[in-house]
Amino acid sequence: PLPKLRASFSKRVGYPNREHSLADNQRLAAACLLETGEGEVLAVNGPPGTGKTAVLLSLIATEYIQAVLRGDATPPVIFAASTNNQAVTNILDDFAKIPADEGLFKRWIPWVKSFGSYYPSAYKRSEAESAGRHTDLFFEEARSASHRTIALEEYSKSCLDFFGEPISLEQAPGRIKSALQQEHGKLVQFEKKFAELEAISVKLGGAVDGLSQEAVKTAYADIATCIRLWKEAYEKRSFSEKWLA
Repeated sequence: PLPKLRASFSKRVGYPNREHSLADNQRLAAACLLETGEGEVLAVNGPPGTGKTAVLLSLIATEYIQAVLRGDATPPVIFAASTNNQAVTNILDDFAKIPADEGLFKRWIPWVKSFGSYYPSAYKRSEAESAGRHTDLFFEEARSASHRTIALEEYSKSCLDFFGEPISLEQAPGRIKSALQQEHGKLVQFEKKFAELEAISVKLGGAVDGLSQEAVKTAYADIATCIRLWKEAYEKRSFSEKWLA
């Protein structure tokens, strides 16, 4: 059976573009993949331009964020392969197009433009490098002493901008994890509140499926107001009235 989108809401923590969320079918594909077990395969089919790459970007981001939330010692390794180079370069190029200008969206090491490495055939290597893709040459340069020094300076500066105070390189992973946990906690709370609203709706003989986000917010606010008013009226009652109630 297909998973409910709301049931996997707090699991889908990575999105490729904060300005445009995934469409329903894209979210369903992501939810299905998150429910697959080890060794299972999920096929996602669609013509060009339907957002298959966007789903992949979301899933890759989700895998990395979940690894941080779990406290994994090493990041996940994700391998992308295709019968043609274009499908692979689409993923790398689209990661490079993601807005990266502030906070946790910002690239804390500025010359890291994409999110993965690219290993083309020897005769296409120069073409890949000129396109700004991270080939083996990029990693050779990144391991040099001069690059490491600059990377540490830029990373420390980004830490200062984000946290508002200077922190050491050793402290940074824990602080970033805490920041992600705080944001993830908001998703979990929203998921719980929506489940509560849905349960109330079912008891009332209705359903929240199909309601707009604004309608859901309004309905939940109305219910919260009713509960608050009831509590205020109850507190104004005398002891005997409360006991009889």
